[in-house]
Amino acid sequence: LMKKRGSTESLGKVLRAMYKEPVISVNELCSLCELSVQTINTCVKTLQNDHIIEEITGKRRNRIFILRDYIRVFE
Repeated sequence: LMKKRGSTESLGKVLRAMYKEPVISVNELCSLCELSVQTINTCVKTLQNDHIIEEITGKRRNRIFILRDYIRVFE
């Protein structure tokens, strides 16, 4: 996972943020991680391709991502 696109540090920041907020938007990730929109988008694309997160709005803008397997632990 970490060897694909994006830096290890950036992917780690995004994942740590998502464990705190498992349903989150790109803009919220930018604020929490202190990373650019472009960097966040690269990270979420990598995490989506690896089926770690899922986009739930179906939109191209104002997307919201969910760390579904993590949430299932608490169901």
